[in-house]
Amino acid sequence: MEYADQPPRGHHGYVRGYVDVSVTIYRKPAQALAALQEAAYGAPTVLANGATLREAGDGGGIESVIRNVFIGTVSSYPYVNGLPDHTQGPIFGAAVQMTIHRRIQTAVLGSR
Repeated sequence: MEYADQPPRGHHGYVRGYVDVSVTIYRKPAQALAALQEAAYGAPTVLANGATLREAGDGGGIESVIRNVFIGTVSSYPYVNGLPDHTQGPIFGAAVQMTIHRRIQTAVLGSR
């Protein structure tokens, strides 16, 4: 899933950017939680729905685990020389990324 080519809230010009989303299903919840231990992310927070969440210090990425499902999102400005330009920070912040996480978490909770 990609949220692409949408200007950020309050931006009047056309800005290309994206949110890259990855979903990994593990055999056991403990395996998914182990994947959540990325050193670049902050302290874990447990959400009301039971998901565990960690956010990058710059707000450019969020990781969460619900049951045995790991969800990762990262946002940046357009590619420069074939690589994402993270120097300007995320184009889609935590609020947009959390919308994606919540939708996937809701689907996971409703699947069993």
